[in-house]
Amino acid sequence: ELGRAEGAAAHRAGQVWALADLAANLSDAGERQLVLDQARKLPSAPVLPRALRALAVLAGLGATALENGGAPLLAGPRSALLALRIGLAGR
Repeated sequence: ELGRAEGAAAHRAGQVWALADLAANLSDAGERQLVLDQARKLPSAPVLPRALRALAVLAGLGATALENGGAPLLAGPRSALLALRIGLAGR
């Protein structure tokens, strides 16, 4: 069971992932920019407990994708290595 702090962190991580996925799948540049602007207002991806490691991986990939202008979450070997690092270490 998650406590209040972990629940809030999971919510923020989910927002990062959702906005990144949306930005990566929008074909209209103006709409993508609106999503990127909204994502910039979010705090950085939080550290999550071990039980939520999969969400931490998605949030980490999402944060990187947003920094790269709405690129796909898995965009080459660097993103695969990032996913592996977060999956093993949690950060």
